[in-house]
Amino acid sequence: MPLRIAVYILFVVFMANLGAVVDLMLHDDISYFDNEHLIVGGLTGLVTAILFGALALYMMELERAVKKHQAAELEAVDNEKKYRDLFEETGDVVFIAFPSGQFIDINSAGALTFGYPSRKDILNENAADLFADHLDWNKLKLELKQSGYVENHEVNMKHKDGRDVTISMSVRRAQDTVSREVVYRGMMRDITSERRMAQQLLQSQKMESIGRLAGGVAHDFNNYLTTIQGYTDLVLLELPDGSLAKSNLMEARKAAEAASELTSQLLLFSHHQPVDMRPVDLNHSIESLGRMMEHLVGKSSIVLNLAPDLRSVKADMGNLGQVLVNLVLNAHTCMPGGGEITITTCNGTVSEQYRAAHTEARTGKFSTISVSDSGAGLTDEEIAHVFEPFSQHKGKNSGLGLSMVYGIVMQHDGWVDVDSIAGMGTTFTIFLPSVEKLAMIEDYEEEFDDLPECAGKRILLVEDDDAVREITGKMLRENGYEVIGARDAAEAFARFASERGDIQLVFSDVVLPGEDGIHLVENLREHKPGLAVLLASGYTDTAVDWQTVQSRGYRFMQKPYVMPDLLRIIRELLVAAA
Repeated sequence: MPLRIAVYILFVVFMANLGAVVDLMLHDDISYFDNEHLIVGGLTGLVTAILFGALALYMMELERAVKKHQAAELEAVDNEKKYRDLFEETGDVVFIAFPSGQFIDINSAGALTFGYPSRKDILNENAADLFADHLDWNKLKLELKQSGYVENHEVNMKHKDGRDVTISMSVRRAQDTVSREVVYRGMMRDITSERRMAQQLLQSQKMESIGRLAGGVAHDFNNYLTTIQGYTDLVLLELPDGSLAKSNLMEARKAAEAASELTSQLLLFSHHQPVDMRPVDLNHSIESLGRMMEHLVGKSSIVLNLAPDLRSVKADMGNLGQVLVNLVLNAHTCMPGGGEITITTCNGTVSEQYRAAHTEARTGKFSTISVSDSGAGLTDEEIAHVFEPFSQHKGKNSGLGLSMVYGIVMQHDGWVDVDSIAGMGTTFTIFLPSVEKLAMIEDYEEEFDDLPECAGKRILLVEDDDAVREITGKMLRENGYEVIGARDAAEAFARFASERGDIQLVFSDVVLPGEDGIHLVENLREHKPGLAVLLASGYTDTAVDWQTVQSRGYRFMQKPYVMPDLLRIIRELLVAAA
């Protein structure tokens, strides 16, 4: 800047004295600094200074304007690049389209979401054709015309392969700055996985609620059945063989036993049935059940496809057998004209991606059992309700069969996946946690036929249901035992103390008002370590703490119990304690 000013001053001085210098060169006799030259030179310098000063200012302003314009162009290019990068790199679909549906622009996420090879390919499509139902496109246009925008609007759209994609979109109606035409600018997000997970979670919560209801009903019903079966057994002992009354009563007892089976199924569905978990070779168990299952399915044939290196699982084989039988019967029901039922086992590893799409799944190693039929398949609506009690599919009522499958598998820390294709059948796949090595456990049975009689032994009976306590007490007294009854833990401890501990066995319900039966018997055993213990309940859920019952080695009877079983177990316990 100083150099510019110096050059400018020199230039003005030169221009101011240019006339005088010319005169001096042409006329030697003219004085260089006379008044005329000084006045003309001053005026010339002033005019020159003003003109060239104005020109310099103009040039400076022009230079600043050019630089500003260049900076604005660079900023616009930079902003365009940032916009384009954001437009292309965002995971959401960003688009601009005419109301006709023709795309003006759409990012690469649009091609990925709807299954097109490239952005160019989807630009050739019409937005209206991507909607699963064309009426949804017309509704969207109407709402945009009325309100100018939509926020988080959910709609079903189509993937290129034909499957539905659930989309949440936010769109605004605007005027294009260049063409001045009306356009739609918006964003779309694929929420198919989120909606599927929400539906699965809702289904899981619904099944859990039904399970709690089933468990509560079974608990109360089991108390009633215990009373009914107990009095029936007492009356049967008094009736002569061959009498009509005894025959009729035996039929009533059979009905009570059938009702007991029903409550047992309810408990399995509600996850409240105690299980005897042991290492199980699934292939061996399936092969053992094969002949029985073949008799069940009649015209249908069973094909076994068992993995030779299948990992073992920890399971209650009795309950798992019910799962297999119910799945095979269900497959047979889906093929009224006969068909092929395939039972497949394999080792599997559940990935995080699979777990994210299945609410009940967990990552890790699992052994799977798949039961497939070649029937007509199930609809999505039928699959959504297939495990509910007495649900219907293809006109057939499933009763409690598939509900039991769901309850038992969940109780084994597994889950069931259902896949079905219209006209090609349905596959139920059970996932069970694997164990690497199969622990060899020898089954054994001890014979107690020759045990000594235990008449006269004193039993503390703790039961909060008055009817159950009364009939159980009668059954025990009829067989020579002395019974001291109590309705809760506090009364039981008081009776124990009043008898000075002269009790050989305590028979207690697990769930009692106040302190539970487990804490009661542990408290009593602190005062009398050799005390025999028998526990019972209408069901065992988390409130009962079934793991503690097992870990302490306490004997347990599921209600409704019958007199022969009750007498046998009490006799075993008293002999063992002696």
